[in-house]
Amino acid sequence: SNSISIPLIKDAVIKKEEKQKDKLEILYFTDPICSTCWTLQPHLRKLKYAFSGAVEFKYVMGGLLPSWNNFDRGGITAPSDVATHWNEVGLESGMPIDGSIWNVNPLHSSYPPAIAFKAAQLQSQEKSLIFLRRLNEMVFLEGRNIASLPIIRSAAMQTGLDVNRLLLDIRGSAFLAFKEDISYSQQLGIDYLPTFLFKVNGENVEFHYGIQDYETFEKSILKYIPFDSLGPPILSPLDVFADYPSITRTEFKYLTDTTDVQADNLLSELKKFGLISQKETLAGPLYFSSQPSSAFLV
Repeated sequence: SNSISIPLIKDAVIKKEEKQKDKLEILYFTDPICSTCWTLQPHLRKLKYAFSGAVEFKYVMGGLLPSWNNFDRGGITAPSDVATHWNEVGLESGMPIDGSIWNVNPLHSSYPPAIAFKAAQLQSQEKSLIFLRRLNEMVFLEGRNIASLPIIRSAAMQTGLDVNRLLLDIRGSAFLAFKEDISYSQQLGIDYLPTFLFKVNGENVEFHYGIQDYETFEKSILKYIPFDSLGPPILSPLDVFADYPSITRTEFKYLTDTTDVQADNLLSELKKFGLISQKETLAGPLYFSSQPSSAFLV
């Protein structure tokens, strides 16, 4: 009878463990030129910090701008409309964003940087997020055309990706992976970016569309995973730079929960002690840690 009781006990233990381990995934449908997605960066960065290890984020490309042929999305039909829209989004959100590229050197499509992101994912999940962030900074802050191959190459080099492999994959497996993302988005009927799909143990449980704040995300996450919520975490200035390779003033202010004046004073101090450096962009300053970051990444 002993030989029977041992497997039974084992089974019970396994079942109990399985019960506790609800796996929450958040699928993030986005695009390298999605301006609303860019404005969510402060909230997503705080979220990843708060729920590190408990929630898995997966990035799905939504294909925002196939081309300008017959393009009409939310009243946007030409590059000049995007310039106006981006400047409005920046004013509303407080995130730095410069729309002048759409009047000077407009992207013909958002597919090339999205396919390049899929190519980066094939190399490294972690580096792919640094790469996407770099593409975002280039287009939203620096007015650079991230649909052009030399700019994509440059972003890949700065991120430490294997550039030759990336360029090869763009024409092959990354292109196929991108097409899969697009058909998955269509299958789910997603026509708005950003969209967040919450999946628990592989089942679709909740959709969120458009602008979300930290509190909305937290409320939804806590429905599915047992986690002690202490409210949004407040990071120390050094923590922020230890975890993120580059940061805007808006993100720094939000993550450290400081006022404009406090944030500026803290950033000045960090610069004075050589802990961070600052780069001027068309849309305002971007700050970098002088130390290598552990990269939580968004």
